[in-house]
Amino acid sequence: MSELEKKVERYRDNLFRMTELRKGLIDAEISLVSLRPALNLSLYDWKKLVNGELEEREPDVWDLIDKTPTHIKNRDKVYKHFQKILLEKDIRISEVAEALDIDINKIIRVAKRLNINRDVETEKKIEKFLGVKVFE
Repeated sequence: MSELEKKVERYRDNLFRMTELRKGLIDAEISLVSLRPALNLSLYDWKKLVNGELEEREPDVWDLIDKTPTHIKNRDKVYKHFQKILLEKDIRISEVAEALDIDINKIIRVAKRLNINRDVETEKKIEKFLGVKVFE
C-alpha cells in the first residue's frame, strides 16, 4: 500500500469518526465552537479535533455528549434528524432553500414543526430534494 493510499484511508477514517461525533453533538445540542472552552483546547488543538486528528480527546467529547440530559436529547427529534441528513449529504440548509426556492426560515419552521398546520407540500419538496424520508 502506497503512502498516498494510507493517507486517503486515514482521512476516510477521520471523516467517518467526525461525522458520527457531529451526529452526537447534534443530538446533545452542543456546537463545535463550544467544545473549545468546554475541553480547554487551544485553537490549534481544536482545529485538529474538528478535523479528526486529535483522537485522544474524542472520548472527552463523547463524555460531554453522554452527560447531556435526556430531555435535551429527546426534544426536536425531527429537526435533529433533518440536520443529520444534511450532515451526511454534506448540504447546508441555505443550499436546500436556494434549490427549492423556499425561504430558509420556512424550512426551519417546517423541520421544527413550529407551524400550527403542517405544511405537507413543503415537507414533500424537501424530502424529494434530499431523497430521504425526513418527516413522518
